[in-house]
Amino acid sequence: DLVLNGTVRRRADNVRLVLRLVAVTDGFQVWAARFDVPLDEVLIAVDKIATAIADAAGSQAAPQRPAATQPSAG
Repeated sequence: DLVLNGTVRRRADNVRLVLRLVAVTDGFQVWAARFDVPLDEVLIAVDKIATAIADAAGSQAAPQRPAATQPSAG
């Protein structure tokens, strides 16, 4: 339902990630963020970035999920 795209640029001792979540159905950008990370902390920052992406994707996907149904007693 969503596509993640973005850019990664290295400048001296820093890395800049510009990320976007885009809805496949209409191309609407549902989330975007920029992360400026010191090069020696990139692996540490990956967890924070992944959590931000998952939170954004989850908040966009939640209304589209069907409600759970209980088995009928019969």
